[in-house]
Amino acid sequence: MEEIVVVDNPKPWVWSEIAERVAETEGWAVSDNDYNCWRSAFGDDFILRVFLTKDDKFICSLAIATYPSADPEGSPLTTVGMFYTAPEFRGNDFGTQMFFDLVEREEHNGHNKGLIGVEAMASKYAARHGFDKESGFVWDCYINDGTDFKPENLERHPDIVIKRALDTDFEKLVAYDQTIAGKIDRRKYLNSGIRVLQSYSLAALNPAGEVIGLLRGRICAQYQLYIGPLYADSPEIAESLLHEIFVNTPRKPNLFTKIVIAAPSTNLEFVKLWSKFCGREAKKAGSMHSQFTKEVLQVPTERVFGIFDYCMSYV
Repeated sequence: MEEIVVVDNPKPWVWSEIAERVAETEGWAVSDNDYNCWRSAFGDDFILRVFLTKDDKFICSLAIATYPSADPEGSPLTTVGMFYTAPEFRGNDFGTQMFFDLVEREEHNGHNKGLIGVEAMASKYAARHGFDKESGFVWDCYINDGTDFKPENLERHPDIVIKRALDTDFEKLVAYDQTIAGKIDRRKYLNSGIRVLQSYSLAALNPAGEVIGLLRGRICAQYQLYIGPLYADSPEIAESLLHEIFVNTPRKPNLFTKIVIAAPSTNLEFVKLWSKFCGREAKKAGSMHSQFTKEVLQVPTERVFGIFDYCMSYV
């Protein structure tokens, strides 16, 4: 077996290689800037573990982060993501060893743990690692060429005020996010997420100044654009946010190689909206499972049109 070097929170160039590799071999939309975003949001509660060969060839990776509970009596949520093994090293149990070592750390004992599992791995996560409690929906992933979209089909509804998230009262954004996140406190994650480089975040407000929607678009490896979060209290709000970012800013869909979004399978209004945006029936590229070890965290799927990210988030 290859002699390995274990590195926690490696140099940025290692993350850049991972981001490019997962985009090339798996089609994942991961940003070169996500690593710094997560480290800023979670601090010492975040680890990106990497196995390298002695001559610095990448073998595999796994990231883990812990969100505090919104309830002092509640359980934190430890999320697991970026589980990836380079194709040339698969079949040697490197990834399995890493998963057990990192996910079963003593400091995470008693935590609820969660992940977004791809179809091929969902049953293995359940059987081997106890991620056997699933949400009543899956995350349907839509991946389209940037040239597939027709932003002129989108409507801007006049009673909805849209402004940059960074120009919006942050406490109002936190309060709104809490209605989506439920039992978990995501203040630091939200603050870091809307500030990440090469991203653009918008908030929708009603005439009274209350936040009623949130969108972020972030540029990922291979110049993909990932839309998430896309939270909205109605389909009209979601549509107005998409209209704003693709019609009223220079970020035209055809500038990107791909546009990626993942929505709850039970949100049929999302499918209608994405089909309208595409000018034809939206076709999903695949599905991912929302899996937990102790308790399924409930998600208001009718208001979730796109998950924040599918690496270190759950909604």
